[in-house]
Amino acid sequence: MNTATAQIAEVTAPNQRPLPKGLYINAFAAGVMLLVQYALGIWVTLVTALPNGDVGAGFWGASFRAITHGPLNLSLHAILGTLLLISAVTLVVRAVLARRTSIIIVAAAGLLSVLLAWLGGDRFVDTGATTPSLLMGWS
Repeated sequence: MNTATAQIAEVTAPNQRPLPKGLYINAFAAGVMLLVQYALGIWVTLVTALPNGDVGAGFWGASFRAITHGPLNLSLHAILGTLLLISAVTLVVRAVLARRTSIIIVAAAGLLSVLLAWLGGDRFVDTGATTPSLLMGWS
C-alpha cells in the first residue's frame, strides 16, 4: 500500500467506501467560483447601472438579457452564477451517490443558498428592487 492509499484508508471508516475523487474537485471548484462570483457581485454593485431594457423582462428574460446584452461585468456575474448553480447540483448528486449523510446535508444547504442567490439575482435584474439584491448577498 503506497502512502496516498494509506492516507485515504486512515480517513475512511472500515465499513464506508472512499469518497469519489470528483466530489473533492467539484467542491473545490465551487468554492473558487463562489469567491470569484462574490468579487464580481461587488464590482457590479459598485460600478454598474442595470440596463433599462432588463427591467420587466420577466423571470427567465431578465437573466437572458443580462447575459446577452451586458454590460460585461453583469454578463460575467450572471454566467458564473448559472455555472455555480450547475456545480452545486452536481455536488449534491455526487454526495448522494457517495451515500454520506453529512456531505449530502452540507451540499444540499449549499445548493439551496446558491439557488436563492440565483433567483434573487434574476428578480433583481427583472424589477430593480433592492430586496432581491440583499437576498443575493445574504445567500
